[in-house]
Amino acid sequence: MNRLQNKNIIIFGATGLIGKHLTSSFASKGANLIVHGRSNEKLKILSGQVPNEFKKPVFLQSDIMSENFYLDILKIVSLKFKHIDIMINLVSRFDGLKPLIDLSHKEWNELMEVNFNSHWRILKELNPLLGKNSKSKVIFLNNQSIQRGKAYHNSLSISMGALNSLVQTLNLEKKKIGVEFFLVESKELFAGATELLGGKKKFKKKDLDFTINNIMKKCLAY
Repeated sequence: MNRLQNKNIIIFGATGLIGKHLTSSFASKGANLIVHGRSNEKLKILSGQVPNEFKKPVFLQSDIMSENFYLDILKIVSLKFKHIDIMINLVSRFDGLKPLIDLSHKEWNELMEVNFNSHWRILKELNPLLGKNSKSKVIFLNNQSIQRGKAYHNSLSISMGALNSLVQTLNLEKKKIGVEFFLVESKELFAGATELLGGKKKFKKKDLDFTINNIMKKCLAY
């Protein structure tokens, strides 16, 4: 039995390496997909990587730094989904290793907006489509060594720690109405990105496979 057949799945930040693999995997299993990315060009590339025999996703291009994104997102998603079964948020930004206090006010605001605030804002807007009469799963990526506080990982450490608290709190508040929140360990890959922290070494395929397999296990656990 294919437990993902016709499940409604939305992926934010889908144009990175993890998102590309998940998009193809879900499409091959017959899921109804909305995949989001900031770059229209990268979404077109992603579209071409989904074989024609698979169910084609709906591609959503938008910048999460735009106020209009949050004003419109519920209406846009509601046109495709009346209920979200699985939401995966891979959105992230990391500008490089730097001491925490060396960030400018502008850098701090932008990095925290992308790496933490946007996760809460998306949940806030799409809350009407989660849970209620059918269980929903919401998945974020995490790296425990960074989450606990790691030198020079600046706002990424802070935002991952905050995201951990967000998930714990939401699970206490929302499990009674059918929403489960998960943090999936991504080892050396940081949330949704395609490079190792530090930027010079290439990621290891086994680390990518580890992350993808853990996400799929959460999605299949109905």
